[in-house]
Amino acid sequence: MRALKVRYLESRLCAGGRTAYYYNPKSDLRAAGIVERQPLGDDLGRAVAKAEELNRIVDEWRAATRRGEELKHDRKKPGSIADLFDRYQRSAYFTDRAEKTQGDYRKCMRALEDTVLKNGARFGDMPAAKLEHRHVDSLYELLRKKHGLAYANAMIRVARRAFGLGIRWKLVKQNPFSKPSLKELPARQVVWTAAEMQAFIDSANAAGKPSIGLLMRLAYELAQRLVDVRALSWDIYADGLFVFEQTKTGTRMQLPASDALVIELEGLVRAPGKPLAPCETTGRAWGASHLTHAARDIMRAAGLPDSLRLSDMRRTSLTHLGAAGASDDEMMSMSGHLTRSMLTRYSRATAEKARNALKKRDAWRAENAKKSK
Repeated sequence: MRALKVRYLESRLCAGGRTAYYYNPKSDLRAAGIVERQPLGDDLGRAVAKAEELNRIVDEWRAATRRGEELKHDRKKPGSIADLFDRYQRSAYFTDRAEKTQGDYRKCMRALEDTVLKNGARFGDMPAAKLEHRHVDSLYELLRKKHGLAYANAMIRVARRAFGLGIRWKLVKQNPFSKPSLKELPARQVVWTAAEMQAFIDSANAAGKPSIGLLMRLAYELAQRLVDVRALSWDIYADGLFVFEQTKTGTRMQLPASDALVIELEGLVRAPGKPLAPCETTGRAWGASHLTHAARDIMRAAGLPDSLRLSDMRRTSLTHLGAAGASDDEMMSMSGHLTRSMLTRYSRATAEKARNALKKRDAWRAENAKKSK
């Protein structure tokens, strides 16, 4: 690109000899969410005008920063998609959700707002009432290319919720996100074997990071998500019982520890207010990214398949519970799932479970036969 006299405005020679213009601000401005990289079309006059408008926003922000003030650029035009998203985030429909869910939704809406469309417009600036299904179809393809399928689907679903409320609030007449043909990723099916889990624990100990082996044990024994297991502290464990609320759903859990887990925890030093499995380096709870990279190194050192993930522990635990003949109610008490339909991936019909059912019936008949004598 060739820089022009207007700050952050650059030109690029395209196929056919056409010149296109781009706004390319510094990384600190992008990180602060003040302005974004974006194409400005092939009309130099319009590109200059738009770049100068964006630079005024930059100058206001920098001047406020020098004065020690916090200036957040309000890009939410009345009636815009960003305005609708803002109303949603201020409503009880949003604030009543779990804190983790709120954070995920905010991230999706911010990414949507800042998406630059093919015509150079920012998606969040578009009038919400004029958005149509065809616009969403084009947006979805753009999001998939930029963010990947899973994140694109998440953004579409969050927007669907916001526009559904927009209809209720009479801000829009239709929900263009209501029936998008979302392409689904195949459900992950990976389940660890007992040998693989032990190899991981041994490798973690050898690497001087037994806390990660303990995190695996906690995730498996309690059938919980890593986000909750990482945060488990000594304050929520007493007399062999864990009592806590799930981050994602807010469900209050009361889970007994297995005899083996009780013995393992008794061998540790109880530290009120501290995590059960703190990082050996920081002494604090493991961060998600830090744990992912450390666990991957441990897996490689153990010679475990690349297909395995530490986040598979919840699935592995519930799959093993289902195979052992645990009822849906028993599994729901362990996992915190609210409906039986959510358990179908863990509780499929198998010959092993059928044999377990026969054993249970035979034991029941034998017990009743004894009583009748």
